[in-house]
This record gives sequence, C-alpha cells and structure tokens, in this order.
Amino acid sequence: MCSSEPRIKKTPQSQAEKTERNTATAMASTNKSNISLANSAQMDEEISKTLTHNNWYHGMMPRDEIEDLLKKDGDFLVRKTDVANKARYAISVFYNKRIRHILLVYDGMWSIRGAKKKTIIELIDHLVKTKYPVQTDSTILITAVPRPEYYILHEHIELGKKLGGGAFGDVHIGTWKKAHGENVEVAIKNHRKVIHRDIAARNCLMGKNDECKISDFGLSVANADVLKLDKLKAMPIRWLSPETLRKGEFSTVCFCFLF
Repeated sequence: MCSSEPRIKKTPQSQAEKTERNTATAMASTNKSNISLANSAQMDEEISKTLTHNNWYHGMMPRDEIEDLLKKDGDFLVRKTDVANKARYAISVFYNKRIRHILLVYDGMWSIRGAKKKTIIELIDHLVKTKYPVQTDSTILITAVPRPEYYILHEHIELGKKLGGGAFGDVHIGTWKKAHGENVEVAIKNHRKVIHRDIAARNCLMGKNDECKISDFGLSVANADVLKLDKLKAMPIRWLSPETLRKGEFSTVCFCFLF
C-alpha cells in the first residue's frame, strides 16, 4: 500500500469501538480530576480487548521487540507498556531515520499534542486520515504495521486455576483464544523474577536440538528486581555485564549482555 493511502479503514460504530467508548466514559466518571489506568484495572482490560480487533495494536510489548518492524517514514503501531508500574498506551512511529515512542494521555479523552478523541481507535483513525503531526518535527502516522501472526497477546490468554508451582514459577491451566473463535486449552507457566548471578559457559547445557538451557540456580535470588553486592567475590568476571562490574548490581535484565 502506498504511503498516501493509509491502511486503516474505519467501520462506523463497530462493536469494538462502542465498547471502548463505554469503557472510557466509565473511566472518566470514576475520577475526573485524577484518572489513572492503574486504578482502573478492569476497565483497562476491556480497552485492551477492544484494541485487539485492530491489527496496529501489538499488546504489551517492550520497545526493543517492535523496533525492527518499523522501517519506513510513517510506519507506526500502538502498544501497551508499563511506566512506573502503571499501564500506559504508546504510539511507536518511524520518521526521519529514527523511532519515536509517544505516550498517549488520558484525562477523560485520549489525546496527543492537542488532538483529542473519546477512544484510542477514533484517535488513531483521526491522526492517520488528517496526517496530524504527533511531534514538533512533523512526524505523522502513515502506514499501520500489523502485528505478526505468531504474536500471542496477553488479551488472548485466559488464566485458570493453579496446577502447581516451584521455586521459580507457578503453572496454571488456561485457555488460548485463537482467531475465528477457536479455544485451545493450554498450560501456562508464570515465571517469577529471578536473578541467576552465576551464568557462565559451565552452567549452560545443550539440548538434543541444540537449544541452550541454563542450569545451577544455587546462587539465584527470586522475586527481586535488583541485587547489590559490596564485593564481587568468586564471580564469573568475563560473563558479567558492565553495570555489574561498575556498581556490583545484578538485575533481571543485566544477563542479556551475555547473549
């Protein structure tokens, strides 16, 4: 599709849009002076479900995992993110050789740089059709990048009763709501936050299909975001991240450096 012909087509008052409108109204009436998605978890869930009907919505995705999808000026998508432990919605758009991540604001209306609409669906449709600049450098939304077919959004999974658990996670029975109304029963493992602290070649095992499996959790700490040590004694120095070497801090993400 050419850049002058947006991929989004508006269906007048679709059921998804009506649901989002009703939810937004309920959110506004909850607390007009200080509205927070985090304080309206159920309503936020309803909004997320309505957004899944739009292929430009990629669900709860970190910015690093969607940036490869945005390649041309005006390529954009909408995703859910976490800011200070609060659920927020953001537009990620490519323009002038870099990617912008712009948070949407909600104060009874969804808005971005003066453009305001009752629902996110209406706002995105307005921004695309009018080529409304979403930043001061004239960044505009042109082509919606659809989420890949292999994506399984949080909204597609319904968590059921707990089947069991261990030191690093719990296993639940659940339902995967696939396209065309098909439901599949699945087992879902919820991983707890784990800081390994001893990832090195000696603790990496190879599976029969050449997949790498991490072993030896003897030094691991569960349910922690950051662990700080005064001294790095008997640590695998060559495998540690720069921030760990400088500050003695271990986190759930510092071991990405190894890969």
